[in-house]
Amino acid sequence: MCASWLAAMFILPSHLETFARVKDVDRMEGSSDQGNNGGSSSGGLFGALTDGYSSFLSFCLHRRYLAVGSLIGVFILSLVLAAAALNFVFFPGGGGEGILVRTRMPQGTNLETNLGALKPLEQLAQETLPPEDLESMQTRVGVELANPTDPAPSEATHRGTLILNLTPVGEREKDAGDMLASLRKATEKARKEGIVHPDLSLDFRVQEGGPPVGMPVNVEIRGDDIETLRKIADEYMTYLRTIDGVFDVSTDLEPGKLEYRFDVNEVKAARSELNVAAIATTIRAAFDGAIATTVNEGEDEIEVRVRFPDRARRGEENLRDVYVSNNKGGLVPLSAVTDWGAPTPGYSMINRLNFRRVGKVQANVEKGTITSAEVNQKLIDKFQDIEKRYPGYTINYGGEEEDRNESLGNLAVLFGFAMFAIYMILASFFRSLILPVVVMSAIPFGLVGVILALLAHGEPLSFMSLLGVVSLAGVVVSNTLVLVQFIINRRKEDSDLHSAVVRAGSMRFRPVLLTSLTTVLGLIPTVYGIGGEDAFVAPLALSFGYGLIFATFITLVLVPCLYLIAEDLKNFGSALLEKFNISLPPAPGE
Repeated sequence: MCASWLAAMFILPSHLETFARVKDVDRMEGSSDQGNNGGSSSGGLFGALTDGYSSFLSFCLHRRYLAVGSLIGVFILSLVLAAAALNFVFFPGGGGEGILVRTRMPQGTNLETNLGALKPLEQLAQETLPPEDLESMQTRVGVELANPTDPAPSEATHRGTLILNLTPVGEREKDAGDMLASLRKATEKARKEGIVHPDLSLDFRVQEGGPPVGMPVNVEIRGDDIETLRKIADEYMTYLRTIDGVFDVSTDLEPGKLEYRFDVNEVKAARSELNVAAIATTIRAAFDGAIATTVNEGEDEIEVRVRFPDRARRGEENLRDVYVSNNKGGLVPLSAVTDWGAPTPGYSMINRLNFRRVGKVQANVEKGTITSAEVNQKLIDKFQDIEKRYPGYTINYGGEEEDRNESLGNLAVLFGFAMFAIYMILASFFRSLILPVVVMSAIPFGLVGVILALLAHGEPLSFMSLLGVVSLAGVVVSNTLVLVQFIINRRKEDSDLHSAVVRAGSMRFRPVLLTSLTTVLGLIPTVYGIGGEDAFVAPLALSFGYGLIFATFITLVLVPCLYLIAEDLKNFGSALLEKFNISLPPAPGE
């Protein structure tokens, strides 16, 4: 905007001086004053359009209350249509840059077994996806990534990630979402045939452009007892699996490795001249290992860790057979000085927030079938009494839902602040409280064009399309501001208010129309992917472009009508004050 202002103020005048002639300008201004409606008689396409616009504007001004009421009716109708037919999707995506498959085997699975389970998945990806669309493939064993560039991946021997990089969107016909659906179906079929490991759990995700967002469904359960958290999580998971379009339902409260718990019998340990510290140190050395010595290799010093072999570290029997050295150098079996309980599944990780345990239930949604907002609303309706049934436990719906609410809240606050700032600037410029309202009146009507464009293109309402609406406000105010200023200037030269408004509109018709058309033409390649597709930015360009088209014609009709209505109200107020013999102090400058 700053560069445009500098160009308009300093560069454009020099071009006008070179290519224009003063007498031509005078003739154009003279022709604009001809005719009863101030229409142009310059001929050509724009001359005909200007004449038609002048006649139509004059018609609307004589019926200004009906015209404004009709436009308000169209605006309300568009809002009703949007509420009935438009879904909100935070970031709808489209195209996709790749596919990410996160895998998990049972707790305790070693890297070799995990890699063996991933091999059939690699083969399926190569057979299912079109070769020309699959650019590269990468398998990470022991690492679970949230995205290909995840700076803090989750590391565990039973986890893995398969990254499928696709060719650019403009170079392939199939959408990444369609390819993901095909891969999921092929995987389920292969699982039934015994090709895919039965214990391998999979989480499929399309890697979209734009900022990362949370899972479409992410329910956080907060409380103290881990078993109660698991019980609540099971309720949510059972219900989510019944919703059409919801898949990859999972929880981070999955049981992990078996935990062997035993208590040291202090009486028996004392008789055997053992203490708890010696027992704990021996068990840790046997199963986790202990540094026995170091080996020097060049300038490097390599530690040598000694521990039981893998086969000896599995099962309770091997643990019972561990011998602990007592104070006299004798060896005492662990089973002789401990009391054993039944092995129970443990949890590899327990998250906490504000010192309370937190369990998560997550799921993906199938785009086109159901949205994240709809699923979360179903959960809210279904589990309204969940916190009453489990006192002391709280539920929070996070993930994409939380990101959406936070972003929309921030956008609403900033947009409101921007509107207030614009109003204050216009009020100080016009020295009026009514004219800024007239200038800003066209802003909400641009939303009509946005709604119609989204419905016509089959696109949902998204955060980026709302950003387009916010961006649209600045352009609309700019066009409207100049139009109102032209009307004020024409009134100084023409005593007839109706004629002054029509002439001002006619003079601004061509500049406003050309400015809007050039802006929209510049956005068309982004909207329709001409020369390269960007699904992330396209909704912004779509809403901005089509909203500008509608707002332009609204500006050329609504603003002049509202200006006359404002004058009607002013005259009515003056007549009312005069009737009751009430006088007001003169306005500044009068």
